[in-house]
Amino acid sequence: MTAIGLRGGRDVSPSPTILPVEPRPRLGHVDLLTVGEIAAELRVSRTTVRRLIRGGELRAHALGAEYRVTRENFDAYLTDARS
Repeated sequence: MTAIGLRGGRDVSPSPTILPVEPRPRLGHVDLLTVGEIAAELRVSRTTVRRLIRGGELRAHALGAEYRVTRENFDAYLTDARS
């Protein structure tokens, strides 16, 4: 004898309704460069890039023990370095 709502021993209750999830608002794309990528573009060592960051010449964001530099900040550094 099977219980009501069971078919072959399995529950046949309706599936839960899945509601659509609203997408998170996008903040825009930010191009982040690593210390290694900047070093390669400038043809200097990663240590030199870290010195520029610690010295305040190149603005960066610390992510744990790593740094990331926005393309905008890197371009600003290049403009200032050329003048």
